[in-house]
Amino acid sequence: MEKLEKREVGFCIVIESGNNVKNDRYKLALNSVFRQEYSNYKVVFIDDASTEMMNLKVESYVGEKRFDLEKVKILRNDKQKGQLENRFMAAKSYCG
Repeated sequence: MEKLEKREVGFCIVIESGNNVKNDRYKLALNSVFRQEYSNYKVVFIDDASTEMMNLKVESYVGEKRFDLEKVKILRNDKQKGQLENRFMAAKSYCG
């Protein structure tokens, strides 16, 4: 009987955000992802035109926590695009 090779299938996690610095949801989401033992993934964080400059907060937090920067792509929209367009953009450009 053949032994099956154990492989990790890669996947992409897309986290979209508007204004949420006050309740730290972006920290909760990132902490949840980086606590996982599975390692074959990418994270795309999209600041969907927040007025709080979430992209800069996330960049700072990722550096502060020393998360693997090669796994994280941080994007910022100049105007709100919404969930569908954000997910399509992430899948097409960064998760392929």
